[in-house]
Amino acid sequence: MKLILIRHGAAQDAQEWQARGKNDELRPLTNAGRKKMRQAFRGVAKLAPNIELIISSPLLRARQTAEILHNEFPKAHLDESRLLSPGTSPLQMLEVVLAQQPGNVIALVGHEPNLGLFLGLLISGGCDALLRFKKGAACLVEFTGLPEKGRGRLCWFAAPATLRSLGE
Repeated sequence: MKLILIRHGAAQDAQEWQARGKNDELRPLTNAGRKKMRQAFRGVAKLAPNIELIISSPLLRARQTAEILHNEFPKAHLDESRLLSPGTSPLQMLEVVLAQQPGNVIALVGHEPNLGLFLGLLISGGCDALLRFKKGAACLVEFTGLPEKGRGRLCWFAAPATLRSLGE
């Protein structure tokens, strides 16, 4: 199984959004964030195998990011899971993956620090964030068979600017 972990794109400013009394779960991507993610996902398409399944956090900014990814991989099935929401444990995120068909190429669209902690669990077996995901960053983790703690092999980790340059 191959997992592509992706942090959502740039969204409206969190403090400004909350100061206006709006629900953080409804905070959308900015126009610039959408544009940058479209370009970054053209780069992901050059690096990544064919994505078969895209699972997103239910928060609007992650769902919008997943929809942009889906435009690049239209044959992929698009779904969402509450277990990719902020504050979810890496073990809960692993449950989402283990519920899928073995052998699939799955993209998970989520948030920090969740993604960094999940990546740490996958490649080291611990729950420490070994790498931090900037908005729009992505990585590919590969497993022989089903994913297990500490058994993942990090194939690549790319900053959003790198993905965008690949997508040009």
